[in-house]
Amino acid sequence: MTVQSPTGSPAAICSPGTTLLERHGELMDAVALMAFFKFANARSFRRSAGSGALPVSVFRIPGRKGWFARTADVVLWIARQGGGHEGHP
Repeated sequence: MTVQSPTGSPAAICSPGTTLLERHGELMDAVALMAFFKFANARSFRRSAGSGALPVSVFRIPGRKGWFARTADVVLWIARQGGGHEGHP
């Protein structure tokens, strides 16, 4: 049995039994971010990342290829998305 952390914490769930933090660690790479935000291809993701159009901060790491985001930032973005749906099932 997996104990679920409260919504909004850095360990908030992504899929049953697995948290984003458990799945990706402290950082999510471009492949994980493209899948999570449902980008159709790498080119569109790179354009969005380069122009600052993603809903979370992304950055590069010297000596590593591609873009990265803090998993905790993605979790906080998820937690903030549920704010306007009071009264709906």
